Amino acid sequence: MDINSIIDSVISVERVLNRTAEKNKGGLTLKMQVLLAMDKNGGEITNKEIFDQVKIVKTNLAILCNNLCEMGLIEKIKNGTDNRFIKYRLLEKGKAEVTNFLNDGEACFKKILSNKEIAELESASKTIVEILK
Repeated sequence: MDINSIIDSVISVERVLNRTAEKNKGGLTLKMQVLLAMDKNGGEITNKEIFDQVKIVKTNLAILCNNLCEMGLIEKIKNGTDNRFIKYRLLEKGKAEVTNFLNDGEACFKKILSNKEIAELESASKTIVEILK
């Protein structure tokens, strides 16, 4: 497989994810990327971890996280001694949005792939993630 084939494969997967995202109002937004990162980290994440995973400018990150707090999707956990260290916790409403997004993504993949193909894709994606680390 050459690089162009790999790029084509990534684009195909992105199209499926975009269909999922469109169903979930607006694409794979920064909001959803932050919620997914929090979910991946077990529901709690520092502002630095979000910055590292989502690659969002720190000022925009603060604004986005404040909005997510106001929406009741996450909550801010401050360190009593150091205001620079902020941790966020995913709340039930945020978990529900993540679950809906992932369920919709699963449904999109199941429409176009067999169970065997899904298992093969899962195995290949784990290998890709390991290679790219």
